[in-house]
Amino acid sequence: AREAFDAPDSPWRAMDPDERKAILLKWADLIDEHALELAVMDAIEGGKPIITTLEGDIAESANVIRFQAETIGKLYDQIPSSPADQVGMI
Repeated sequence: AREAFDAPDSPWRAMDPDERKAILLKWADLIDEHALELAVMDAIEGGKPIITTLEGDIAESANVIRFQAETIGKLYDQIPSSPADQVGMI
């Protein structure tokens, strides 16, 4: 990913930050939308119970991507949008 970003002709690098954010949020939504399918694949590949991958790994992956999307365009020491029971500071 880093090499792709650093490439001189990288579309991601030249993209408007709001557009990057929208893409990451859409990716997280797709993970949520296909969570069961992803959990089954992860469980088969990793040998974990499906419920563990569904409620843990898959859900957290979407949450991490959303958090990173929300950091786009933020200045240091600002608090990004987060659920009411969580605080994340950049």
